[in-house]
Amino acid sequence: MARITHFNPPADVAALLGDTLSVNKASKFASASAYPTNHKLKPVQPKMRWSNPYNMGHVADWLIQFGPASWRDGSRPSLRTEILNGIARRSFAAEFWTAPAPVTDRIEVAYPTVDRTAHPPPDPADPLDTANTDCDYSLRSAYWPFSQASAGGWPPLPGWAGAIDANRYFVDTWHAQRSLTYPFPKHSVGDERGFVLIHLQGSISANAEESGLKLWFTPSAAVHFFSYQSSADGFSESIAENWAFLYDGNLAIPPTNLGWSHTQPVDLVFQLGANLSNGWSKTTGWLNLKLSTRAPCGIYRASNAWAECRVNLNVQVYRPSFLT
Repeated sequence: MARITHFNPPADVAALLGDTLSVNKASKFASASAYPTNHKLKPVQPKMRWSNPYNMGHVADWLIQFGPASWRDGSRPSLRTEILNGIARRSFAAEFWTAPAPVTDRIEVAYPTVDRTAHPPPDPADPLDTANTDCDYSLRSAYWPFSQASAGGWPPLPGWAGAIDANRYFVDTWHAQRSLTYPFPKHSVGDERGFVLIHLQGSISANAEESGLKLWFTPSAAVHFFSYQSSADGFSESIAENWAFLYDGNLAIPPTNLGWSHTQPVDLVFQLGANLSNGWSKTTGWLNLKLSTRAPCGIYRASNAWAECRVNLNVQVYRPSFLT
């Protein structure tokens, strides 16, 4: 085993190496020395990307960096902890946060374009065999005031429905999303990592012939900023095919059973980077938020002959209160 003499590692290096390195300090009888042990090197935990929706450390750091100067003069050493604890408790103090009220709140429905040639067709020798399709979404097809939406009626709550058609192909019937427009102050903070904080609370429910997927119970959200309210209200893009970045692989859902049903409680706080698409800036002061869950798109049906999902969530948007 190799030994390094005349070596006494700095404290930060020793902390990194941990118990993988033994150090003998210098004495009047021998020089300092270090030698490796049989322990494995301690892994260094990767830093969470600032754009990760659950990176509340970035949120707190951003607030302190661009907030009032008194937040950076050292007089409140626990300020970062205060901000993080408030978010964890779902307590959004007015000192840090402002919750704008939406000026437009709609339910938007989109109908897919269906491609029945993208997957193998049903087996003609097996009358019970069914096939997937590719269901592609682009823009909303119609919209109503959100106050008219209901879980069992029409217009629906956000969500989707799909079923096997007469030719034994699974086809999305429709996808619905909530669309809200908020007034934001135009700001000139020159940092592309600006964000908005979103709190979702409620539930997502699904019913199906016999089974379900975790993907169905993952909220999907997208934010875009515009210079005019009319542009924000007129933004008609469907988020039916957006991949659910809040996906929780540890979610537990019921096993296969005829007449399958599940309701998943939701209480999530996450941040969305305001640099996405049209960013929040000194020229863009209208935010459009779209909220739903990903559609099955003809594929993510868990082998069911039919399935449907409803997203019943209260939504609150928060922005830094010092930006006025």
